[in-house]
Amino acid sequence: GFSPGLLDKRVEIASASEDGREGTAARLEKRTPVFKGR
Repeated sequence: GFSPGLLDKRVEIASASEDGREGTAARLEKRTPVFKGR
């Protein structure tokens, strides 16, 4: 299950601040175990 809102939020945060980008990536990894599993 992929949510279009997730990507939008990710892009928004990444654009908001560079530091946020790293934080967002870590958050996505924790929130989306699929990436780590696959």
